[in-house]
Amino acid sequence: MKQNIRFFRIRESQHPELEDALYLWFIDKRALKLPINDEMLLEKAKQYGTMLSITNFNYSDGWLAKFKKRHNIFQKTLHGESASVNQIEVSKGRS
Repeated sequence: MKQNIRFFRIRESQHPELEDALYLWFIDKRALKLPINDEMLLEKAKQYGTMLSITNFNYSDGWLAKFKKRHNIFQKTLHGESASVNQIEVSKGRS
C-alpha cells in the first residue's frame, strides 16, 4: 500500500526579531493565564514593529495566521476566573 505523504515547508519570517519579541510577550502573558486574542497579538506586533523601526510591513490576518503556525500557537478557551476577565480592560493595562 503506497501512501501519499506531502511535506510543506513553513516559510521563515521576514522579520525574525519582531516575531521573537512577540512570541516572548505571548509566552509571558500565557504563563500568567491571561486570555490573548488575535486583535491583541496584532496590536502588540505593531507596537514592536514601531520600536524596531520596521516600516512597510503588512500586519494582516494572513501574516498573523502564519506567525501562529510557525510558533504552534492556537486559540484555546480558558475556563474559570481567567475566562471571565474583561479583555478590553486587560488590553489597556498591557501596553
